[in-house]
Amino acid sequence: MGPAGAGSSSLVSRVLPSSTPLVVATPAGAEIARWGIDSLMGHPWDHSTGVETIIRALAGSRRGGGTPVAIVENIDHLDQESLAALIHLVATDQLRLVATRRSTTVPSAAVSALWRDTGLARIDLSPLTEDELRELLRRSLGGPIDGRAAADLTRLAAGNPLLLRETITASRQDQQLVQVEGFWRLVGEPTLAPDAIDRARSELAVLDADETGVVELLALAGDLPDELARQIVDPDAIERLERSGLVTVSPDATLRIASPVLSVVVHRTLPRLTRRRLAHALATTPIDDPAGHLELRQVTWMVDADIAVDADRLLTAARAAVEAGDPHLAERLAARSAAARPSTEAALLESWCADERGDGARAAEVLADHEPATDEAAIAVAVRRAEQAFWVRRDAAAAADALAEAAAEAADPWPLAAAAQQYVFDGLDGRCDAVVEPSLSLVDHPEPLVFSTAALAAEFSLVAADRADEAERVARAALDRLAGPAPALFIDPGVHIIGLGFALHGRGDLVAADDLTAEVYRHALGRPGRQAQGWAAMLRAHVLTARGRPADAVEAAIEAELVWVGAHLDGPARWSATIAALAHAELGDESDLRAALDRADRYEARPFRLFEPEILRARAWLAHLQKQSADPSEGFRAAAERSLSTGRRSMAAGAAHDLIRIGAPDQALAILEELPPGGCVTGLRRRLATAAATGDGAALVDIAERFEELGAEGWAAEARSLAADHLPTRADALRRAAAEVATRSGLATPPLQHLARRRHDGALTAREAQVVELAASGLSNRAIADQLVLSLRTVENHLHRAFTKLGVSSRAELGA
Repeated sequence: MGPAGAGSSSLVSRVLPSSTPLVVATPAGAEIARWGIDSLMGHPWDHSTGVETIIRALAGSRRGGGTPVAIVENIDHLDQESLAALIHLVATDQLRLVATRRSTTVPSAAVSALWRDTGLARIDLSPLTEDELRELLRRSLGGPIDGRAAADLTRLAAGNPLLLRETITASRQDQQLVQVEGFWRLVGEPTLAPDAIDRARSELAVLDADETGVVELLALAGDLPDELARQIVDPDAIERLERSGLVTVSPDATLRIASPVLSVVVHRTLPRLTRRRLAHALATTPIDDPAGHLELRQVTWMVDADIAVDADRLLTAARAAVEAGDPHLAERLAARSAAARPSTEAALLESWCADERGDGARAAEVLADHEPATDEAAIAVAVRRAEQAFWVRRDAAAAADALAEAAAEAADPWPLAAAAQQYVFDGLDGRCDAVVEPSLSLVDHPEPLVFSTAALAAEFSLVAADRADEAERVARAALDRLAGPAPALFIDPGVHIIGLGFALHGRGDLVAADDLTAEVYRHALGRPGRQAQGWAAMLRAHVLTARGRPADAVEAAIEAELVWVGAHLDGPARWSATIAALAHAELGDESDLRAALDRADRYEARPFRLFEPEILRARAWLAHLQKQSADPSEGFRAAAERSLSTGRRSMAAGAAHDLIRIGAPDQALAILEELPPGGCVTGLRRRLATAAATGDGAALVDIAERFEELGAEGWAAEARSLAADHLPTRADALRRAAAEVATRSGLATPPLQHLARRRHDGALTAREAQVVELAASGLSNRAIADQLVLSLRTVENHLHRAFTKLGVSSRAELGA
């Protein structure tokens, strides 16, 4: 038993053969005596002949004899004579019964007796969890799905697998759910299936006018305090709806519609005048709200009802909307505030929000004719205009000119804010060695516009300079200082959360970085703004790669890339594609690595060249996989040299680590010994190069344990694989531990491929094993490609190599 769509019928159909006698009970059939038994037997039952004739009829359909089995769907609607006969047969062990029922229906005494008195097992089907729904989504679609699309679909399904399936089908047919770069994405609102809409309308049809009013109010307003709702709609109607299960009341007395589908159907069909009337009632109804929890919503209701609102109140609400992660609402409120009384903060907020949703033209238009009244405002506007030139138009010169012109006309200390913003741009363009010290000199400045901007510049450049411990301190200090009331001119504290994530990653605190990025990502998916999702997914991909989870990293990186493409931001799109390329390299996927690099080349590198050495690393991996160069270390050395030339020492250390992986620890050590002591990860890489070059197996084991403590399982597995060659007595255990990680993660870096060859000449790589298992289970090449986020050509190549290694010539032989 379970709610409609929970899967009770599907469960029964999976357990019992299709030949099992079945009756689907209906309210109409409940009024016809013996209708259920007649349907099961296939002909009218003469009850004067006793129940034995039922058993003989049902037993005839059961192969091999034994106690007959029958299925009754919706047993609450079975007619009373049939129900009584079935209860007797079950109680006397003459029949095995499988029944389904809606858990939302109150059972009769006779139905309750089935599990209370006759010994039938009661199986309650609860709604699927969010994680289970996401897995169901992936399996249904045969490939990865954008995080926001998954969140929207699972939120609408509310744990109901039938509703999820219907919504997927309808959204695909309506071209609202489409595949882009192997990723499923929603390009609009999910399409509700006709059956789902009909079910919602049938629920509405039985409501009286007062109950309908409650549902319309909650559909428009969302979660609502009971105290406020009772002043607008009939309190008795609220209680009737709660009793029926249509409305729920949380412990803090908040009302909401129980079914997300019902809420969506009502909201989408609410007449305009009804919306305005309800918004007016919500805006004008007094409620005790000393903490101001309803302030943003009340201002929004006033705007919706076309009630005049003070410009300052609108501006405060716009700031609150940004903090709530709703830049669309913030832009609307800021525009209304500017219309009531022009102000720099309103213009900055509106412009920032337009950029957030990818409308650079509107963002520039808002500021085009704005005349700031103070030096601080002039610098803030110049910074915003410079950001548009740098990020959207990719014109670093225009960005620098805008900052210099404003700084030349402003009094102290405001030129420092312009200088800090230039440090941000210089760092993002890769000139970290020229940024670190000047930006650090400003991070303690008393003015938020100065210290926050300088801190952002310092965070990224410090991580690149392998001074991640300092970057973490700067990010945490900035977040602490920006806590509380927002500054007079708009500043986004969220940028320092991203900075903190990069710092945790850079200093090797990968578990904390993983936890932070996962939380930021979940938080971003619950908010309307898109760029927060892009930053969170991109940072998450970076962390997952370091943790040795390249397949997950590929998905996160491509998701971020698609967000940035939608926002017309080439710089972060190129970086995201680069992260995907490096993750493909760790999976040994040559064709997908090449495809990711091809995508990266679509995007203009300037002026966002901070991560260009990573592109060189990815190209070096491609050359290594293709065996293009007589000297496979050349590309990695070039990446290290490029990094060192501008102070990006952490990236040089990453390239050196790659040299260790391809079997050139001496060359890696030469690079690492040139670097300052650096952070924890660089120190471990230096020790790794030394141990690998000298064949010190014990040191390699110790380094593996340290990597594991950091959360870098892949690096740990590689170190154990290298150690096994120098510790004969421990080799089997070390290789077994490394192989477990490789198999689980799909990692196919050279040390782990070497491990596979040592264990068994011609053994499958971890990725080949994944592909072969899926092929043996019956999946097509296309389905395998979608599930593993690979290209079709890569799957074909893996299968070709695996067939050769295994000595088989067809899929039919794979099972053996």
